[in-house]
Amino acid sequence: MKRQSRQSTTGRGNPGLTTAEGLNALKNLTSGIGNSAFGWYCLFSDTTASYNTALALGILTLTTGAANTASGVAALILNTRDEEHREWSRCDGVQHYRQR
Repeated sequence: MKRQSRQSTTGRGNPGLTTAEGLNALKNLTSGIGNSAFGWYCLFSDTTASYNTALALGILTLTTGAANTASGVAALILNTRDEEHREWSRCDGVQHYRQR
């Protein structure tokens, strides 16, 4: 199986100050800055938002809002345009921390 990932910093694939690692992480980003996505489909729908951080599988997959931080499988997966959310969760779906 061929590994598909995007590793980037300024000037290599993703726009400024952005880093992505994992299948389709930040795949659709066009102009947002300061995003970090590590994991399968993290920040997949983000096109122009900035300052998002996603760690694990399927994090912030549908978000187009800015300044969100999520960690844990599927944390904030259904968040779309909302901004400034924080969420950490465990693999069993139990949410440990949430701030809005």
